[in-house]
Amino acid sequence: MIGKILAGRYEILARVGDGGMAVVYRARDILLGRTVAVKVLRPQFADDAEFIERFQREAQTAASLSHPNVVNIYDVGREDDTHYIVMEFVEGRNLKEIIKEEGALPWKTAAFIAAEICRALDVAHKHHLTHRDVKPHNILITRQDGSVKVTDFGIARAAATTSLTQTGTVIGSVHYISPEQARGGVVGTAADIYSLGVVLYEMVTGKVPFAGENPVSIALKHLHDKPEPPHKVNPAVPLELSQIIMKAMDKWEANRYPSAAAMGRELRLLINEAADENIGDEATQPLAPIMGEETQLVRRRPAAKSKKRRRGQVWVWLLIACSFIAGLVWAGKGLPELLLGEEVSVPSVVGTTMSEAESILKESGLRMEWRESYHPTVPVNRVIDQDPPAGMRIRKTRPVLVTISRGAELVTVPDVIGLTLREAQISLEAADLKVGEVREEEQEGEPGLVLRQTPAGGSRLAKYGTVDLVIRKSVEISLSVPVPDLRGMNVDMARARLAEIGLQLGQAHEEMRDDVAAGVIIDQSIPADTEVAAGTVIDVIYAKPLNVRSYNVSVRVPEGPERLVKVAVVDEFGERLFYNRKSPGGSSFTVQVTVRRDSASPRYRIYFDQELVEEKPF
Repeated sequence: MIGKILAGRYEILARVGDGGMAVVYRARDILLGRTVAVKVLRPQFADDAEFIERFQREAQTAASLSHPNVVNIYDVGREDDTHYIVMEFVEGRNLKEIIKEEGALPWKTAAFIAAEICRALDVAHKHHLTHRDVKPHNILITRQDGSVKVTDFGIARAAATTSLTQTGTVIGSVHYISPEQARGGVVGTAADIYSLGVVLYEMVTGKVPFAGENPVSIALKHLHDKPEPPHKVNPAVPLELSQIIMKAMDKWEANRYPSAAAMGRELRLLINEAADENIGDEATQPLAPIMGEETQLVRRRPAAKSKKRRRGQVWVWLLIACSFIAGLVWAGKGLPELLLGEEVSVPSVVGTTMSEAESILKESGLRMEWRESYHPTVPVNRVIDQDPPAGMRIRKTRPVLVTISRGAELVTVPDVIGLTLREAQISLEAADLKVGEVREEEQEGEPGLVLRQTPAGGSRLAKYGTVDLVIRKSVEISLSVPVPDLRGMNVDMARARLAEIGLQLGQAHEEMRDDVAAGVIIDQSIPADTEVAAGTVIDVIYAKPLNVRSYNVSVRVPEGPERLVKVAVVDEFGERLFYNRKSPGGSSFTVQVTVRRDSASPRYRIYFDQELVEEKPF
């Protein structure tokens, strides 16, 4: 690719980065004489026409964004099978590299960076563009002046439904995904705010809030676990910043900040209050070596006053100011209270009605601002949440934002009459509803189809509510099945066995073992004989040998009745069983066994109905 000229204009100079979807090159725009970055899609995406169309559409939307905190997109094109985006070349490092090298950042520096990211997200959200992949890898800090720039807008959305799975991309992003992304739900701007909360958490603590052995375990923690507050992980983090991060990372979208702009305002207010009141022990520091030594994140030194002002006028105003302050002290009032307002403790209004909340806050001298949000359990006109939280001390000039419940969000119930139970379940889940009680009723006709539903199709029901179904009775319909014992099978056998009874094989994990044949299942997520619903997913663990050799043992069952067949390996380490199942008479099959490489004289044994019929060395 180096030396190639795309569209007769972009000369590829050097490879500068790799991602799960694309390779990034530094290039020269021959026409305008400037350095640009060219992101070239990996070849495996070139054959996915739907993805390419989505990719170009999202890239063109992102190109409409023009903001100092957004990496500008200049061009989108294709040459033969090469699809590419031309964008602004940023000389610097990404935030992930900085955190890896420097660990936890000073909290004011982290808050400033997050506030700048909020500016980028705000302009994107106003253009109806959700990033979907906010993570430190996509945050760039320029070398020249420490500016913060967000890249890859729209790219994650384009890849959201592609059939190609990029494992590295999933693992790299799962630490920052929102709960709604983890559950595969509808993703809106609130997902970006959650991911930014995770990024800010990592900046101030030096680590991500959730870690795990695999992407699935991390995603489940995003869904169910509450992170340890940042100020407990790093005592240098002020409680106010910790509360901002925890609010952004709330599991419930309605409890997060209503917009990126609102979160940015909170961060900038905290930074400015820290400058006035010296919150925290550290000074705001630049991100060396990306930011220059003279760069300041919070305040800039004002320009020098003109020396032409008359000294006499200065003394007059100074005398007036001193007299004013002396009068305030004499009257027993502090200047900060007069200028900034008296500090009060925020009362709790969660659970009260809107009018009650306003009265309670008014009694404390506070002003209420409000917004509405759906909630599945909180009644209409009741307060779901408040910001700042109860007990926090704030100035009377600062408003309290309360979230008022609009009750449960209503959705239209789909008509599922005539569908199978599985089809009805899929249709209801697509409408954010669930199958409730399922009854069978004898009636002539094709069995297994929905006869009636309550509520009826076309009616309105609370989101995530249940729809009861009546199914035409059939012996084939089983609402629960016993889980079979999968131990001793290989993964393919287990998948086939589960499919026979309406269950599904989920994830198959390896475990290092030297006492079991390679690929043999040794454990399962749901024990055998447990009654489960049809369609339940069963995960398994299969053996991966340590230092062993594999052999195939051929077995032929004599003609006649079914026989209990056992295949074992015996050596100086003992006898190990590799197959123990009943097999029909006249059947033939092969059993894979493993033998330790340091075994001196291994032999295999075949038993029919507990009787040894064959024993031979390998």
